[in-house]
Amino acid sequence: MARVFFGEGTSMMPAILVAVAGCAAAPKVVAQADVFPSSVDIRLVQDATPDALLMQVQLHSTAPFGGILSALTVTIRYEAGSGAFLGGGTSFCPEWSAFSPSPVVINNGIAYRTYNGFGLTRLDDTPFDGGCGLSIPPETWFTVTRIPVGGGVCTEFTLGNDAFTSAYNRNYYISTGGWDVTGQVIGGPVMAGACGLDCMGVAGGTALPGTPCDDGNPFTSGDAWSANCVCAGATVFDCPLLEANIGDACDDGDAGTVDDLVTADCVCAGTTAFDCPLLGANIGDACDDGNAGTVDDLVTADCACAGTIVLDCPLLGANIGDACDDDDAGTENDVVTEACVCQGEVGTGVSSTDPNAAMSIYPNPNFTGQVYLALAGAPMAMVTVQVRDAAGRSVLETKQVPQLDGRTYALDLADAAPGYYTVRVEMGGQIMTARLIRQ
Repeated sequence: MARVFFGEGTSMMPAILVAVAGCAAAPKVVAQADVFPSSVDIRLVQDATPDALLMQVQLHSTAPFGGILSALTVTIRYEAGSGAFLGGGTSFCPEWSAFSPSPVVINNGIAYRTYNGFGLTRLDDTPFDGGCGLSIPPETWFTVTRIPVGGGVCTEFTLGNDAFTSAYNRNYYISTGGWDVTGQVIGGPVMAGACGLDCMGVAGGTALPGTPCDDGNPFTSGDAWSANCVCAGATVFDCPLLEANIGDACDDGDAGTVDDLVTADCVCAGTTAFDCPLLGANIGDACDDGNAGTVDDLVTADCACAGTIVLDCPLLGANIGDACDDDDAGTENDVVTEACVCQGEVGTGVSSTDPNAAMSIYPNPNFTGQVYLALAGAPMAMVTVQVRDAAGRSVLETKQVPQLDGRTYALDLADAAPGYYTVRVEMGGQIMTARLIRQ
């Protein structure tokens, strides 16, 4: 069944299309069976330029439809006082219908204009046979008509049903092959006319300076279009006091750190950079050189930990018990005393428990470290020799047999440091001592 709109004050009257077609000519035999859509949706969109609107339909079907598009009725409304007006529609196929509009009707300040189109021949027939030579594809928006917009203003237009269209039989309606396949009105109001572009490039769009937008940055809030149509928001920081996010580079103000970053607890901290990585310290840092005889240990320029030697007797540059020289040729065994005085013992340089034995050391003072002991009057035998420094530390302990002459013994003190040494010789229960100066 099709509905025909005859004008204001009349109603849509059912008409049997087959009967109408029969009056015009003999019924036409259809060779193929049409697949009718289950429903057809409709929408209103802006044309490529804002001075026109496009009315489009979408067939929900499994195949293109080339049969008879029996009827299409739709109403567009807009503000009556806007100064805008809608022209007549340009049909997708003149052979189908001129798609003429009704006069404008105003109700409660709203202007309504209804468009009607009718068809009696198949769409896929050739124009010679009164058809359009096409089929409408399924599940695709297909433009039925282009409607010009005049008035020199940008106005909001809405396609669809309301209380007025329902009361006056102007609701959206479409039929194919005489079958009602009316679907849904998709979408909402559309701006058209003399519309400028908004910040999104849409004529008459709502993306205007000062309106909300989304700048795509999760770290901003309150995004809005600027006067230059830039969408931007205020930065949201993990750490507002630092005006930074966790993991951002920062400066902790410490010249001794590198790679400063904002930590999870909103602190700017870096990794300590050491002048001396092996010591984990910088030049000039306090350290411990492991020597109990030093103080004020510091990291040196060559990355060594060293301190200042602590002396018992700073004026002598020595410690108590160190060998020294009291400048008295008549003394021997000179050492630093507890009173920080260099003092020696008065003596001949050699002492012995054997009155018949005499021991001499040469060369003494000694420069080479090769030392010889000469025992006169002692029996020829193996001797035990012990050499101690001024602090009493043993530097050599050895057993010796005499050389060819039977009375001379050789000692190697090449590794001994310069200083005063006591040489102790034990032979057959007898003990002899002598003083040796190593220079």
